[in-house]
Amino acid sequence: MIEPLLPDPPPVRCRRCHHPVTKGPLYDGYGESCARQLGLLPPHIPMPRSEQPDGPTLLDLLDTTEN
Repeated sequence: MIEPLLPDPPPVRCRRCHHPVTKGPLYDGYGESCARQLGLLPPHIPMPRSEQPDGPTLLDLLDTTEN
């Protein structure tokens, strides 16, 4: 078994809740969720999702065959 040369660094912890921040950057020492709660980051806006159309789409109506 290969031993690691350096030990893993201690986890970085949020200044507010003291939970380890596993991914992403720190925002003034706060994790992403705490930074959003404190107003350092804008609120999370979900991406809009389009529903599947019931009928044919514009690409379906486009006739690329030559008669």
